[in-house]
Amino acid sequence: MKTDGPPGGVPPGIQNQAAATADSEPSDGEHLLLKLEDIHTYFRRPGGLSRRAGTVRAVDGVSLAVRPGETVGLVAESGCGKTTLGRTIVRLEKPTSGRILFEGQDLARLSAAGLKRVRSKIQMIFQDPRGRSTRRCG
Repeated sequence: MKTDGPPGGVPPGIQNQAAATADSEPSDGEHLLLKLEDIHTYFRRPGGLSRRAGTVRAVDGVSLAVRPGETVGLVAESGCGKTTLGRTIVRLEKPTSGRILFEGQDLARLSAAGLKRVRSKIQMIFQDPRGRSTRRCG
């Protein structure tokens, strides 16, 4: 997570790959299942005795595109905004700016009833933190 600083909450490698995917338009009538356009999710941080007030930039400028049949895995260091991005996509958090298009509908503009219908088609799956990614078969 970034706090009060220059934009760029996504590691450069991920940001560049996601931006390249989002910039490539579908061809031959192909449509996108999900498209994120420059998503920002910021939170106000109140001041206190030991810290100053400010803004937490939990998600800062994420863009990506997902076509039908594709699977997306988001892997990055702890505290960088992965969960907040997922919560923003399913609209458990309101994006500060940007567009979230699911099957052509802008989720940031849907009513509560509209969101309820769409959420039955979207889910986040969290990895078991005790699981290992290097398990061997056999």
